[in-house]
Amino acid sequence: MSVLPKEINYVGSRPSSLPRGTSCISAVVAPSNGSTFAENSQIQFDLPSRGYLVPESVYIRYKFNCTTVAGTTDIRGTPVYMPFQRLETIIGSAVVESITNYNQLMHMLVNCRMNVAQKVGYSQGLGIGGVATAFTFDNCNGRALTASVANTAFFSAPLGSLLSSCDHLYPLKFSPSVRLQLTMDSIANVFTATTAPASATYFLSNVELCFDMIEFDASVDAMVASMVDDRGKIMIKSQSYLSSGQTAVAGSLGSLEYIYNLRLASIKSLYLYPAGTHANSLNKFIDALDITINNGSYQFYVASLPYPPRPLSTVLNKAGIQSELSASFGPVHDLLTTNFSINPTEFNYTNTATTTTAIPGKFFVGVNTERLSSNAVMLSGISSQNSPISLRIDLGTATTNAQVLQVIALFDSIIEIDVANKQVSVLQ
Repeated sequence: MSVLPKEINYVGSRPSSLPRGTSCISAVVAPSNGSTFAENSQIQFDLPSRGYLVPESVYIRYKFNCTTVAGTTDIRGTPVYMPFQRLETIIGSAVVESITNYNQLMHMLVNCRMNVAQKVGYSQGLGIGGVATAFTFDNCNGRALTASVANTAFFSAPLGSLLSSCDHLYPLKFSPSVRLQLTMDSIANVFTATTAPASATYFLSNVELCFDMIEFDASVDAMVASMVDDRGKIMIKSQSYLSSGQTAVAGSLGSLEYIYNLRLASIKSLYLYPAGTHANSLNKFIDALDITINNGSYQFYVASLPYPPRPLSTVLNKAGIQSELSASFGPVHDLLTTNFSINPTEFNYTNTATTTTAIPGKFFVGVNTERLSSNAVMLSGISSQNSPISLRIDLGTATTNAQVLQVIALFDSIIEIDVANKQVSVLQ
């Protein structure tokens, strides 16, 4: 018997209908611990214990308020994320996710997952551009501010977290209380300035967390509650990031190895963010600068295995490093799905570079460490549970300035929900 092609299989291609009683609620949650937030304070969002959270719908919006001093003062990096130094996901009383240098991570993701046109198109929400100069494709980084006056702007962007990366709707009604907590960064890290950054002030107001929440009738909830395994739990696959830093001192030379104690069961990708520290690196920890000064190589080791098998050389072919970075985010051979916002000047900044707010350093190093690049399996990456991660850098030229070598791991997380007892555990 022949099988009909899907194009004329009118019976098999019929979409299923939603259960009766299904509704979508556009939730807006205000912080539970205040209305305005200055540097080093915390913003706490308590999610409602009802319905099912739509992961990809989560975003934050707020009003940015700052008063600058005389001289040139800008917001560095990707402005909407710069106030947030840490993001934590708290379920029940347990911290199940803690991402330090959240602003640095999101700046890298924006520039590695969005191209220049996309950044320009979404520049209002990202906060890019500003008031000092007319917006062009040449200044789609940072935000220029007017000196010696009060500056205000409205920002809005997706808030990446463990919950927003779930591959299924997250059942808030079967979960313990969920809190998303953001820790504000210091003034010196948010702004670049020719005058002392501590002379400026900033705070956030009108802060809101927005997301969609789906509600079903009691019969659907009963079906979900019955989908448990033999332990009485349902599992949801997600992913998150973990980072750790080591400092490479000025005058470093030769073969160097740095150890990072990140113990994870399934690492999907590894990234190096070689941040600047010197005076001419205007954006400091946001600048990513080639520490080898075009005369060396990079390589990760996990469980004594090298990633990639051959070192990424800045001597033999520096462009190959960008191709490896593309592979860590998706198919390297499909250029249509590679969305970078990294121009040659930004990519080729080295240890001694002089950067600007509009043109920061973007020399990111990334490698794909998945055993099988697929979301159809639970744990597709490599494990570092029995050994630390090491970064090996060969320097043929001595460094002039110190740099912070921030290693970021993208890893699989499994959320286990005990439906009957409303308990959650996260495996990573």
